[in-house]
Amino acid sequence: MSRRAIVVAGLSAIAIAASGCSGGSDAEAESPVDITKLRAEVTEHFGTPPNEAPWYRHITAINWANGRVEVTTDLDEGETFGGLCRHVFGLAFEQVGEPPELSVAVFDSGGTEGGCA
Repeated sequence: MSRRAIVVAGLSAIAIAASGCSGGSDAEAESPVDITKLRAEVTEHFGTPPNEAPWYRHITAINWANGRVEVTTDLDEGETFGGLCRHVFGLAFEQVGEPPELSVAVFDSGGTEGGCA
């Protein structure tokens, strides 16, 4: 599979997750973060060569839920998220400035939350 096909497959997975299948569309409307814009910025900054981050292809969804940005991955329990949390938080923070409470949670393939801000 070519790099371009892999990137398109990754983008397709994020788009499918963003299409409302998660049931988070109402929550996203109440979000201080523009989740659609955030997904695009994550792809632009970390999903395109030569700047592709090693964790980018592991993202399966980015949503607003439970009052925070939630990033779901296909990583196995115990695998590290690298800079994923820090970078997604940074992009979200750029959108909203200084919110009283902005957090990002990253989940592995089993639904376990990893360490994040």
